[in-house]
Amino acid sequence: MQTGILDVHISAILITNPRSRSRVRWTEIVASIRAVGLKRPITVSLRRESTPDGKRFDLVCGQGRIEAFVELGESAIPAIVTHVSREDQFLMGLVENIARKKIFKS
Repeated sequence: MQTGILDVHISAILITNPRSRSRVRWTEIVASIRAVGLKRPITVSLRRESTPDGKRFDLVCGQGRIEAFVELGESAIPAIVTHVSREDQFLMGLVENIARKKIFKS
């Protein structure tokens, strides 16, 4: 279930499945957001309870965009807020990452 797009404080987002990316790709994300703004909001899921350090959302998709916003000095980011199970969060993240991959034919 999706509740819409809200500006969410980055400090309230828990990156539940962090991954590393190439510095070149990350630099491209930062440059793109600086030049044209955020084209696609991140996706988060509202937690039933906040973590002890105040995290109210689990990140579903958009770690690179969050890191770019932090680099650009932003404290909040547009986010699609969902209410989905942990399993569905992983599936949604996987689908977005697969959809973004370039397929090379030999």
